[in-house]
Amino acid sequence: MRDERRTIILVLKVLEEHSDEKHILSMSEIISIIKHDWGITLDRRTITSSIKALIELEYDISIYSENKKGYYLRERSFEISEIVLMMDAIYSYRGIPSKQTTFLIEKLQKSLSKYQRKNYKNLVSVKPIIKTQNKQVFYNIEQLDEAINQKKQVSFIYNSYGFDKQLKPRRSKPFIVNPYLMISENEHYYLICETNSHANISYYRVDRMTDVNILDIDSKAVPEDVNLDNYSKKAASIYYGDEENFTFRCKNSILSDVIDKFGVEINLYNITEETFDFTIKLVDKAALFFALEYISRCEILMPKHARERMKRYVQSGMERYMK
Repeated sequence: MRDERRTIILVLKVLEEHSDEKHILSMSEIISIIKHDWGITLDRRTITSSIKALIELEYDISIYSENKKGYYLRERSFEISEIVLMMDAIYSYRGIPSKQTTFLIEKLQKSLSKYQRKNYKNLVSVKPIIKTQNKQVFYNIEQLDEAINQKKQVSFIYNSYGFDKQLKPRRSKPFIVNPYLMISENEHYYLICETNSHANISYYRVDRMTDVNILDIDSKAVPEDVNLDNYSKKAASIYYGDEENFTFRCKNSILSDVIDKFGVEINLYNITEETFDFTIKLVDKAALFFALEYISRCEILMPKHARERMKRYVQSGMERYMK
């Protein structure tokens, strides 16, 4: 039985690595590859029996009686387009360090045949430029996820970049928090939590954490007035502070950008041939940064204090550029 299981696995490995619809293997080629790679000699009947077993296990294998050429793995865990999409997402995600980016992409590519992989080597060889330097990201995610499930507090050192472009602790004393939820936003992972010293919900970048430890202390329950779903559904950038309604007037040319950022649920009104208005609840800093990003095509209408602060930002910028 052990030899039979081993043979089935070897045949599957050969089909995964060496076959696709453009590279159909003959029976003699399968036997030759197994002999070359593992030094094991198998006969045709054994190979046929293994392929039959794989088909019974719901592997989609095209056989000689169907294509009149040989054998190949017709369907894999992921379609090529799905693998390419995931590779591109991993490559562009800033919160994943360079080394782990390459490792994950190579791991995904193993789902393809060696011939299919040749078309996507550029995603491995090109070194990502803007990536976190923190190699503990995956470990951090595992620890935080476990702490949330166990309802335990966590401690960590929180870091920021110095002028030498290296991460350095913001303070020597670890942060101790009650972890509630992790979200992915702006190509980074964030921990939503509450500190023991402040009764407000806080956000911390997971890739800025080091020395994450689960403490043997039960975490506090989520405050009754806090709805975590609201935090996980936010479309704007992560900023601290209370939210309030902001009304924007934008040029129609950035309509797609607005919907990409805030979602299709936003209510658009006062629509003209040139502009449209919308109102959304945001943290003050997030609203101002959005208006600055599209300064030539976006205007804050309300609230008045935000509009006045925007004027000061614009005036200060003009003074700098007029020198």
